[in-house]
Amino acid sequence: MKVHAEHADVQQEGCWTLTILAADADDRIAIVVGGGNVLVVTSMETHPIHTGVQQWGCLALSNLATNNADNGIAFAAAGALAWW
Repeated sequence: MKVHAEHADVQQEGCWTLTILAADADDRIAIVVGGGNVLVVTSMETHPIHTGVQQWGCLALSNLATNNADNGIAFAAAGALAWW
């Protein structure tokens, strides 16, 4: 997602992948520790009118925040609250 930030379709697929991976509680933590939440927010900011990026970005953030207050705090720090 970092290398192809300007390509909306790549960002959509990246957000989709993070949505799927974030179904696992341990993976949620690893994704956020690795900065995945920042990548999702950045992608959504970079492609504000791309429906797929917005849809999968919201789902990724939702899954990443599920049952994890620390991840929610990390999202706020990354600027995700603007998308809720």
